[in-house]
Amino acid sequence: MSSYASNLVPGIILTKSDLGLIGAIIITVFYINSILTDIAVFFNSSSRVSMALARNNILPNAMSRIHHKHQTPHVSAAVMGIGAFLIAAVGTVALGGGGFNIFLVTGIVSTLPALLVHAIANAALPALNKKETRKWGALNVLLPIIAIVILGFVFYGTFISISSTVIIGSVIFLIWVVVGIVLSFARKKSYVLDKKYEGLVGGQE
Repeated sequence: MSSYASNLVPGIILTKSDLGLIGAIIITVFYINSILTDIAVFFNSSSRVSMALARNNILPNAMSRIHHKHQTPHVSAAVMGIGAFLIAAVGTVALGGGGFNIFLVTGIVSTLPALLVHAIANAALPALNKKETRKWGALNVLLPIIAIVILGFVFYGTFISISSTVIIGSVIFLIWVVVGIVLSFARKKSYVLDKKYEGLVGGQE
């Protein structure tokens, strides 16, 4: 265990020592499947979120284009793909560690915003429920509070880290939050709500 953090794939090494070669092969297959699934999910979701932001005039309008044949946000997907490659390439050279350090940084930078979005969604639930049902509902207030407190511990544990890579990831996340807030207020007048979404919000089909 003393060399756990220094190994590239410590989980597989521990599995091999405890369960043998067959166990290590099985875990490796699971790891590869998990990595490919994560890549597909994050890539698809990020490109579509970027497309939606472009439709609402928050990001450049070109990112809202849809491929005429495949009906996919190809411009947004290309921007996300190129951006991910540049971050990985530059980060590997700048931070060293054979790519492990930039892996930690990007993991933190992608995880913390997701947790923040979950926290905001939880915080909005009581008000949305009150608007729809004219009632607050004890569970609709209590459960979001519990979830936000749990997420708060995750943020706290991340921000007090003494690891340089974790600190870099946390700083990038904070910059992202500040830029997002500034950009939202700066482009508030040009914000356009998608008409299809507007219909759903209004309760219309």
